[in-house]
Amino acid sequence: MKAIYYIMSERGTAGILKILLLLLLYLPAQEPFKFHPTDDIDAIRSTKDIDVTAYNIELNLNPESAFIAGKTIISITGTVAVLDNITLDIIGLTVDSVFRGANKLQYTQDNSSVTAAFDEHFFRGDTGQISIYYSGYPQRGIYIRNNYYGNPVIYSHSEPYDARYWFPCKDDPEDKAFLQMHVTVPDMYQVLSNGRLILEKTSGEGTRSFLWEEQYPIATYLISVSAAPFTILNHQFEYQGSQMPVLYYAYPEDAARAEESLGWTVQMLGFYSDYIGIYPFMEEKYAMSEVPFREAGAMENQTATTMGENVFDREDVIAHELAHQWWGDALTPKTFADIWLNEGFASFFDALFTEYKYGRKSFEDRMVQMVSRIIGDGSMEYPIYNPPERFLFGSAVYLKGAWVLYMLRNEVGNELFRQICRRYYERYTYKNVTTNDFIAVCEEVYGSSLQQFFDQWLMYSGMPVLHGSWIQSNGITEITITQIQPEPQYQFNLELLLKFTGRDSLVTIPFFNESHILRLTGQKPLIEVIIDPNHRILNSNNSPVFHIPKTANLLSTYPNPFNGTLHISYQLPVVQNISLAIYNLAGQKVANVYKGRGLPGINNIDWQGINMASGIYFCRLTYRDGSDIKKIILVK
Repeated sequence: MKAIYYIMSERGTAGILKILLLLLLYLPAQEPFKFHPTDDIDAIRSTKDIDVTAYNIELNLNPESAFIAGKTIISITGTVAVLDNITLDIIGLTVDSVFRGANKLQYTQDNSSVTAAFDEHFFRGDTGQISIYYSGYPQRGIYIRNNYYGNPVIYSHSEPYDARYWFPCKDDPEDKAFLQMHVTVPDMYQVLSNGRLILEKTSGEGTRSFLWEEQYPIATYLISVSAAPFTILNHQFEYQGSQMPVLYYAYPEDAARAEESLGWTVQMLGFYSDYIGIYPFMEEKYAMSEVPFREAGAMENQTATTMGENVFDREDVIAHELAHQWWGDALTPKTFADIWLNEGFASFFDALFTEYKYGRKSFEDRMVQMVSRIIGDGSMEYPIYNPPERFLFGSAVYLKGAWVLYMLRNEVGNELFRQICRRYYERYTYKNVTTNDFIAVCEEVYGSSLQQFFDQWLMYSGMPVLHGSWIQSNGITEITITQIQPEPQYQFNLELLLKFTGRDSLVTIPFFNESHILRLTGQKPLIEVIIDPNHRILNSNNSPVFHIPKTANLLSTYPNPFNGTLHISYQLPVVQNISLAIYNLAGQKVANVYKGRGLPGINNIDWQGINMASGIYFCRLTYRDGSDIKKIILVK
């Protein structure tokens, strides 16, 4: 997760993407749009000419000093005809020496990488090992912080590109490798890392060493270590004749709460294994460690999730991070342009566990809550595919991403959606994936094109903002629904709940344009219209839909007298330009409240007289055919 608590933003790319979206509208229907990631050359400096097959990392960690001295042995295979040097990512640490076998290599280091010259040519298919010795004070990536009991904890956090701050690597999510992590710490400390614990040894000199081995391919951003005087809690997960430890490395003071959390975790492992496929690291473990996170809420490091101490026993966070073991760890995006394949999936599967455990109503409530939290950080101004770096972990990637999967399930049906998830997982387990890979599986299982669905929900910014109004006279009911968002127009099937005198009716309208008008004849009096009553489409709307009045006028100004916010309500019969302004007793305009397009129905706007003196004023609505005035009293 990196969890929704830490969010970033940039606006530059959005303009280009929006232009591309406009061009897409004119592509021939038979030409499916393909998603093409853009390389961030500032993020990845390491050579593309090698395949890293394994890391062997040795670290000495001490809570009394942020200084580290390390050695990393990197196993490589050549992927080009001839290679004379190798470039690896490393920032903020000093490389002390580089070896190829027993031969010391010449190297140069700049502020983001180290380049070593080979002592002899390295050809395509050649294998070998590079040993790099380094030391220094990591600027990021690995941290020593006191927990909320005042005790020091050591932990790493590498997503998206911070692994290079604490060990040299090819810091690219596409290049997954095997791992050995050898860590030495004070002897009262326990160490958690990826994979299986192979060796634990006490030196007799006040230190203890741990050797962890990850036998499944792992991306650098998922490599982790956490160390503290943890209490280790152990449960077992049994599935289809296999058994695996489920562990919690918790502060001793929090052991009881962590113990309860492990019970939920075992239940989640069973649900996800049934729904998607067996837990992908069944030969190793699933573990969590409690840390004083500031960089995130929690982080789904492969087989070794780190949990922020403020959320370490929250069921929804545990479910989210565990879902990442399938979506993100076993199936890893080739680039972070596809980050929604991680965060959208983990967010939705967290909600699916809610549906499994607590029922459909709780699930629907979770999805509706996501909509209420989806705006506010600015990330909805951009598509969730290839978001700007500052919004890589914005709320849109998590919550709109979850809604894309929810709407896909609505589109194809529950059983086909489950088949999609299982086939996608089976096909790409331990591999890298792209959005195109997922779409191809979806269309393969569904048996039909889903181009329009994915093009708009992944590549359009924002979401539909729907404004509805209705009028009924002479036995004819006319309901108008309009998309008023500035983004391109979405296409979808929209449900409307019509509440007539004595009965309700649910209708579905195909929404292909900016507006849709539904005309009904011979109906009983209409009382209310609800847009998307079953919450099947991600949108914001003005339910219940307003009845169109015959005249325009100010409805209310309240509270009155007021000393803070004045709530102004007005109604319009048709779309027209209006202005709302405040006047004093002398008839002079003293404040503009709103000037622009007014929509039919009831509209609400707030105004604060921050710089106004106490006294009597008038609120005036000016519309196409006249105006309306109400007296207001400001008291300070």
